[in-house]
Amino acid sequence: MSQTATSVETSSSSSESFTPNFYEGDLICGRWKVEGEIGRGGCGVVYQVSTKVTEQVNGVMKEHTIRAAMKCEGVDPEDRYSETLHSEVTVLRRMQLSEHVCRLYLGGRLSASVNILIMSLVGRSLSFMRRLCRNQRFSMSTAIRVGYQCLEAIKELHFIGYLHRDIKAGNFAIGTYPGNVRRIVLLDFGFARQYVKKGSDGRMRHRSPRHRAPFLGTDRYCSVNCADRKEQGRCDDLWSWIFMLVEFIEGKLPWKDFGGEVEELNKKKRAALDTLLDRCPRQLYRIFDHINDLEYSDRPNYDLMFNTLREICEAKRIHPDDPYDWEEGGRCHEQFLEAEAARPQMKTLERRPEDEPMESMLNSDCDYFSDNMLQSKASDRSSSSLDSDDSYAEANATMPVINSCERDEKNGESYC
Repeated sequence: MSQTATSVETSSSSSESFTPNFYEGDLICGRWKVEGEIGRGGCGVVYQVSTKVTEQVNGVMKEHTIRAAMKCEGVDPEDRYSETLHSEVTVLRRMQLSEHVCRLYLGGRLSASVNILIMSLVGRSLSFMRRLCRNQRFSMSTAIRVGYQCLEAIKELHFIGYLHRDIKAGNFAIGTYPGNVRRIVLLDFGFARQYVKKGSDGRMRHRSPRHRAPFLGTDRYCSVNCADRKEQGRCDDLWSWIFMLVEFIEGKLPWKDFGGEVEELNKKKRAALDTLLDRCPRQLYRIFDHINDLEYSDRPNYDLMFNTLREICEAKRIHPDDPYDWEEGGRCHEQFLEAEAARPQMKTLERRPEDEPMESMLNSDCDYFSDNMLQSKASDRSSSSLDSDDSYAEANATMPVINSCERDEKNGESYC
């Protein structure tokens, strides 16, 4: 059974320039074979691809097949905003030690007008999974534990100096069925933005906010500040996270059915905040109040939030090994199996004569996004800025993990 690719359901951050087409059997960069089309939309087209690898297992060389998702986008040379996969590759590469992102296999420019990104497959989005459940809401056990994993992913993204700016259930997915459905993966980094930059003294500092920022995100989940066209900070990702968590618990947000423009919705959202948590565990008020107190450049107290979620688990007798709602023994397991059985088959397309010019692209090597393109200059960090006891940062030593901010904060200064 094929799996869904990462952003079929999330097209908000993607280019609307020309969409390149590939066909069954096409060989990408001499290695990845196109098996079929998984989906298409504003994000372009997502294909399932495969490659064969040989590994040594117990002293014996064995060949096996890796299947992955390939996202591709058309590039408009005259529009620098037409590229989003470049940004996704940047973030994915820096997040590869996290359990909450896809594995990055390849990212680069296949031709002057086509970018591709090949990454591991994932399962259904959390938005889809929630709608499977009775009253479109998760059990409290699933909601809190899923929210915990989502918060881990957001914290790790913030740790490398990036904001997501489109946190919502549609941008999180479970792992592939059947073997990895307990892991939650964060998707779609097309709106991601680095919130720190190198200062004149060589230290990484928080960016100054712009006087007016463009609206980026999804109106149902965005913060009030975002809808007011204010610069987004880490607190705004967390506002979106807590809105998403309430939706997991309640099945909908108070402003779900509000229509109108973003500005009008924002007024109604602001008025509804006072009663947002009325039917949620009372401990969530501690997180709500903390997020509400955060200013643009403030560093969130992630420990407070994680500890609060663990406190809820203890109070509700939620065990980490309990089945999630979609697993065997969960409240919507049967619905999940039915949805998997009814999943549309991959669409396969045969190459037509008029499509032959694409052959020149397929026979060429991929122009990989280089380290300089991906890392905002390797000189932005050095080994001296790593905390010796931070294995996550050490393993990302060639990537701009903003660990110097952690050290400065210990010395009584906080730039991040």
